[in-house]
Amino acid sequence: MTADEMRALKPGDLIRHKHSAAAVIVHANNGGVTAVRVTTVSNPAEWDRVDGAGRVITDIAP
Repeated sequence: MTADEMRALKPGDLIRHKHSAAAVIVHANNGGVTAVRVTTVSNPAEWDRVDGAGRVITDIAP
């Protein structure tokens, strides 16, 4: 990729490092590119929902 191509990246674009098979998704490009990796989530018992501070959120049904 050229510098111009990197500057033109937009949220939702997929990119990967030349030495990795794992792609990441461009999240933002405002002078520096921020990209995130996505994982498939299954088996609800293995996952917790957390707040912005990383604390587990417990939902109590009425």
